Amino acid sequence: MLNKHYNTHKETIHNFIWRSLQVFGKQGITFLIFILCAKLLSPYEFGIYNYVLAIIFFLIIFGDFGISTATSKYVAEYNVTDKKKLKSVLFNSGIIILGLTLLITLITITIGPWYLKEKYVYVLYLLPLIFLAPMTSLYDGIYRGLKRFKSLAIIRAILVE
Repeated sequence: MLNKHYNTHKETIHNFIWRSLQVFGKQGITFLIFILCAKLLSPYEFGIYNYVLAIIFFLIIFGDFGISTATSKYVAEYNVTDKKKLKSVLFNSGIIILGLTLLITLITITIGPWYLKEKYVYVLYLLPLIFLAPMTSLYDGIYRGLKRFKSLAIIRAILVE
């Protein structure tokens, strides 16, 4: 009976396993970096590290704004209905992300010195993440929409090493 269910849902099970490896690998590396920073940095430096990352991740949320999730939906839909539209999804979503991240960057550069004071320089160092993180999420959404979970997990493993 178990073999029957496995054969019926074989693709879904394999996709789930590969997606789990990708997500846990990504989160595991982040957690490992967090543990190393907690161990190696002084409490003051660790506080600054968390403060700056919280600000950057807050800005990244606005840079992505759910575009990667919407992309996976449209990629899956266009992969079945219209392959020509599939090619334009990356470009159109990338333009939206670029526009949002430019706006967020300009606001951060304008308001940052006043609000962040001496921590502003650290935010400037991490400002490229406001664009890079949503773009990696965009590619993640495209691969999810195409059901290429194995490729996504392998790419993640290669980038980590």
